[in-house]
Amino acid sequence: MNILIISNGDITNYDFHLKLINQNVYDKIICADGGAVHAYNMGIKPDLVVGDLDSLSDHVLKYYENKGISFVKYPPKKDKTDTHIAVDHALEMNPSQIDMMGCIGSRFDHTYANILLMIRPFRQGIDIRMINEYNEIFVANGIVSIKGEMGNLISLLPLGGDVFIEQTRGLHYKIEEAILPIDFPCGTSNFLESDTAQIIVRSGLLLVIKARDR
Repeated sequence: MNILIISNGDITNYDFHLKLINQNVYDKIICADGGAVHAYNMGIKPDLVVGDLDSLSDHVLKYYENKGISFVKYPPKKDKTDTHIAVDHALEMNPSQIDMMGCIGSRFDHTYANILLMIRPFRQGIDIRMINEYNEIFVANGIVSIKGEMGNLISLLPLGGDVFIEQTRGLHYKIEEAILPIDFPCGTSNFLESDTAQIIVRSGLLLVIKARDR
């Protein structure tokens, strides 16, 4: 099962996101609170809206209620963010893939928390990635494959601790038998030399970011 989570972060290019949504086959779409406003603006009908609903306008709320959309409302005082709650609901559906949109924004604490939210699904064997117009972000270890186009910017950053990389293939700046230290982020702004790359991670959690400049 493939699930899309739409959160209340920055989505400035609806055409980009809508094209990506139409290219993928999502079995379920979950909106985290104000993410339903983004869905409404893109003409998307979610399957579920969760959160405290404090960022959801009355107009959008009533519109989706009239469409029979399911809502699960939580109290404003809670230990989890609305996106965290959305991820929990997604995991209950036994997905094989989760895509996250609207999860990067001006609140860096929320952005960083959303990055950390990818670790638990990843450890459960679920493909999970965070996407916006400029970034595709995912957690990796073991043998990692990256697909894209020649020249795509690729950054490799340690997540939570040092990462030992045995070998990279298809990246311009090669890494062999080297540690990426948690306090020395030297893996930024590499790039693909072809349409695929492979990274062999011997230990640690790697944050892979396929990026493009504005």
